[in-house]
Amino acid sequence: MKKTMLKIFATASAIIAIVFVIVLLVAVFGGITVEEFDNALVKGLFVTLGSIYVLIMAFVLTMLFINDETVKEIVLRSDKEGGTRTTVGVVRKITKDTVALVEGVKCTKSAIIVNEYGVRLKIAVTVKGRDIEEIESYIRALLEDAFMGALNFKFYSIEIKVKKLEPKHKVNAEAIMAEADAKREEARLEEQAKEQNAENAEEISVEAAPIEEVEVAEEAAEAAEETPEEVPAEEEAEEENAEEAESEEDNTEEAEEEEKPKE
Repeated sequence: MKKTMLKIFATASAIIAIVFVIVLLVAVFGGITVEEFDNALVKGLFVTLGSIYVLIMAFVLTMLFINDETVKEIVLRSDKEGGTRTTVGVVRKITKDTVALVEGVKCTKSAIIVNEYGVRLKIAVTVKGRDIEEIESYIRALLEDAFMGALNFKFYSIEIKVKKLEPKHKVNAEAIMAEADAKREEARLEEQAKEQNAENAEEISVEAAPIEEVEVAEEAAEAAEETPEEVPAEEEAEEENAEEAESEEDNTEEAEEEEKPKE
């Protein structure tokens, strides 16, 4: 019903607005002169259209902002023999008395909402000395049991709005700050340890390099010491081979000289 009425009145307001726009454009481009507006009939027509437009827009805005899903009564049972209904007052009293069973919780407002999904119950409460998790489980379970037992009716959903809260949970500021300080100190120590390990690694690499150079120098010195011993031995072998070659040449020459006189 609401959507249909909104469509009708929105269409009517759009038509009136289009008429005003057309008249304004025609007047701006000279199609209608000022003298033509100075007419009782024209003035009355424009005043009437303006009044209708204002009334329609007021109605549309009212329909948009008023929650017409809120009902004054609900149908508990309906069959061929008849039906049973109850009012919002009954529901509110049951809700208020049931919520009061939870210590520290008070119901300040309740409403019944009907939509395409079913009938919902919305309540507003103030809480003192309780946490949200506790009151949510307690209140919803108690209300479901109360309405099922008293009215044999179950709501599609129960929405709880906490308007004022004094929680039972207290923040232990000292313990939390001490834990935060401990974590920060631990992080600082880890950072220092990482920096120290990096410095130690650099020192080890710097020390290892000279040691390797010394080892290389020692190996070179040992090789140099061994080389002079090997070189003379090779030279002696070469000298011996040269001497043997010279002796053979001398022997050959002597043999040739001895053969010549015999001839």
